[in-house]
Amino acid sequence: MRAHLGSISVGLSLACLSACQAPQPQISDTYSRVIAVGDLHGDYQATLKAFQVAGATNPQNEWIAQNILVVQTGDQLDRGNQELQILNQLDQWQTEALKQHSKLVVLNGNHEIMNVMGDFRYVAEDAYTGFEKIADLDLTRPELSQVDLQARARLAALLPGGPLAKKLAQRPIVYQYQDLVFVHGGLEAKYATQIDRINQLSSDWLMGRIPDPPPELLADDGPIWSRAFSNPDVTQGPDCQALSQSLNAIQAKHLIVAHTVYDQINSACDGLVWRIDVGLSKAYGGPIQVLSYQSGQFQVLKAK
Repeated sequence: MRAHLGSISVGLSLACLSACQAPQPQISDTYSRVIAVGDLHGDYQATLKAFQVAGATNPQNEWIAQNILVVQTGDQLDRGNQELQILNQLDQWQTEALKQHSKLVVLNGNHEIMNVMGDFRYVAEDAYTGFEKIADLDLTRPELSQVDLQARARLAALLPGGPLAKKLAQRPIVYQYQDLVFVHGGLEAKYATQIDRINQLSSDWLMGRIPDPPPELLADDGPIWSRAFSNPDVTQGPDCQALSQSLNAIQAKHLIVAHTVYDQINSACDGLVWRIDVGLSKAYGGPIQVLSYQSGQFQVLKAK
């Protein structure tokens, strides 16, 4: 089990926070194309480039794509110092996408959950500023008394029930669109039929409605931590039979995961799983690549 306790900018909109509902894993809309974007880790410029490579946005960072679904698979936080810019931009794109009959879904990854739990081991040294400007920040919470002064605003924003945690509460942990399933780490069979429950409990905890994080968010084999289908150190590759079992349980055909860095987007088990984390942030120095799915075919889109 993993546990470590230790306006997103002035323009952040928090209007819906008091009435946010847990996100649902499945939607009824049909899109002409689906894009998956991996870990962003505090690199705003790489984020902008990835969405342009996807064809979702233009060089002015405006959403232009019509009738597409984009899923960003978590880990916007940590390692880089432009986290707030990324979060603001994703918010803006979510609104703009709807006007183009498109949708942007943002997942929570392990680094979002770590930050909510006060685990700041991977926060960049210069990534604590700006949180003090967030609206409705409560710096009197007793949990902050033992925290370094520079980290208090960040933690106050991210603690369950805090303004930024409430934003994260709107996001799913696992998201399914038709026969595609998106998750940050992996979806092992024991969790496959619990998507609704995990998403709801995660939302409840982030909103401050329940006192403790659901154990599924802490478990090594849980959705945000599992590397069962992405571990490059397993010489025989992932257990394709186990992966098929997970997918069959929810009538899906493909799993899209991040969390484990590869030098390029790749697949395993005859395309049952696609691994999309290429370390595109400055922290890793990887390439800019995103995964596209259209008319039943996958394509890796790369920056020129």
